[in-house]
Amino acid sequence: MSLPIPVTAADWRHHPLPELRYLLPIERHFTATEMAELQLGFLPDDMGDKWFIYWEDNILYFHRSWTGFAIYVVSFEVATDGSGQIKACWVNDDPAQHRSFATPAEQHSLTSTIKSLLLGRTSTSITPAE
Repeated sequence: MSLPIPVTAADWRHHPLPELRYLLPIERHFTATEMAELQLGFLPDDMGDKWFIYWEDNILYFHRSWTGFAIYVVSFEVATDGSGQIKACWVNDDPAQHRSFATPAEQHSLTSTIKSLLLGRTSTSITPAE
């Protein structure tokens, strides 16, 4: 059985997060297994896939696949046992690139994207940080 190949920044066209951004308050803890899944990222197969997601230097980048615009940039603190937690999450606040939502809706959008695209492969749970 071959191991999955992680998605990299070079796999899809994308743009950096604009200066117009804000810090989203969000706390989540991930098991070592979940962290391994996050680090694989997500490469869109077709135009119906809305996201291009990759991991680099303990940061998970979420880009819209059609435009390449960065929507979320999430940094992680990774423990020696491989588990981790969100350290900070920046959200694109440029109205020409992303329609920002109120904080709870933006938190829901991010966590549901993580659950459905990144953790759905072998695990589906995200637990709040304690």
